[in-house]
Amino acid sequence: MAILGTVEYNGVSLQAIYWYDVASKVPINGEISYQDLSTKCGLSVINLQRILRFAMIWNRCFTEPRKGFMAHSAASRILVDNPMARSGLGFMFDECWQAFSHTLDAVRNHGDTEDVTKTGLFKYHASRPEISRRMAKAKTCFSSAISVSSQASFLVKNYPWDTAAKVVDVGGAQGHMCVELAQTYPNLKVVLQDLPDVVDGIERTLSKNVKDRIEIIGNDLLTDQTVQADAYLFSQIFHNWPEAHCIKILRALIPQLKPGARVICYDHLLPEPRTIHLLREKAVRYGYNSVSLPVQSGIENRDMDMIILPLFNSRERDVDDWANLFQAADPRFGKPKAWIPEGSNLVIIEATWEGGGKGVQELTSVSVLLGRNNTYN
Repeated sequence: MAILGTVEYNGVSLQAIYWYDVASKVPINGEISYQDLSTKCGLSVINLQRILRFAMIWNRCFTEPRKGFMAHSAASRILVDNPMARSGLGFMFDECWQAFSHTLDAVRNHGDTEDVTKTGLFKYHASRPEISRRMAKAKTCFSSAISVSSQASFLVKNYPWDTAAKVVDVGGAQGHMCVELAQTYPNLKVVLQDLPDVVDGIERTLSKNVKDRIEIIGNDLLTDQTVQADAYLFSQIFHNWPEAHCIKILRALIPQLKPGARVICYDHLLPEPRTIHLLREKAVRYGYNSVSLPVQSGIENRDMDMIILPLFNSRERDVDDWANLFQAADPRFGKPKAWIPEGSNLVIIEATWEGGGKGVQELTSVSVLLGRNNTYN
């Protein structure tokens, strides 16, 4: 009966706090009566009480220092002090929650099709700047809150970037990965690519010690690549796109791929069923980042397999899925290999372009190197 418990309705309280912007109406220092807060929010006292008292218990959001009076808790203060956090709350309820509730309708009506001739999420956001900005702020909020295991430093320190002269960060957003690469490897030239409106103005934010080695190009990753390089980096890109689009993204590289060029993915890896602790697998498949268990087999908290279905009609992948993706894009991609940096939630996956039209290769699983001291080889 646990699935019928009150936790399933927990979101209504937080959604109301966001919709009515309750946090901004509570004094930073001091308290306010439910009656006065009700007037400010436009909610009845009865509904306001039930909403906030639920949030106090389940989320430690707000406090009631004396009966009938509200004050901030540390959690509710974040919604006032950090606009990114409020954007994250809005994104979860106005977009994620709505998508979750219509997921099975979409599956029932459209089956497994990946092109239902409707407007995709990113195209929808492009036509609605305010929503797009909120999502960008929400992503910043989520990135700052997640485990350090998925930060750029794990990728930067656990791949032999000194074997490449030029790297393209495809879909690199605000360029944090490019900056860290350029700072760590002074001989490396880095190209940041993302949509023009995403990279606009980033050059002005670069420090002098990396500015001359980071080139910024507005580019759609679904269109043909324009830059030839030794390596092409995709950091948490492929789990945002349906399979057919992922194949298209890889094929878009081919015009610029030279023999030996590498495609490097820093992304999630689903475990095989029953190979890790049940709670760890729950964290991986259903997005519970807060599960605190020791790392098992080098795999920890690669979340969102269920979350990204309604948001992007996409998926997380296991070892065979990653191999299948590269083979479906072009059999001239060599057998991919992968390893997990010590302490990381994410996996480094590398496929080398072999070129030469060798024909269809026998499909094999990714070779996953696990352990506490994984190294590239």
